[in-house]
Amino acid sequence: MERMQTKCVYRGMQEMVSAEAKHAVVALSPGQIWKTDQGCILITSHGERVVAYKKLRNPDQRAAVTNLIRPEALVSYLCQVGAELAESR
Repeated sequence: MERMQTKCVYRGMQEMVSAEAKHAVVALSPGQIWKTDQGCILITSHGERVVAYKKLRNPDQRAAVTNLIRPEALVSYLCQVGAELAESR
């Protein structure tokens, strides 16, 4: 099965990502842990305009600073780094 390609837009830059990966990234919800090359991203809360998240070195870590970001920017970041959903609580 051939993968369809879509464009992920982040601050004027366009990067090709698979349609399946983009669909998986768009469904953000609290408790999700996204695995990246540099560690993990834990979504702590999701609002209409802001998402609260923590950057962790490993999934067991809980002491981290909570950051706020717009959902579109977080989705774009996850697309760029090729994040994969590790677990959802």
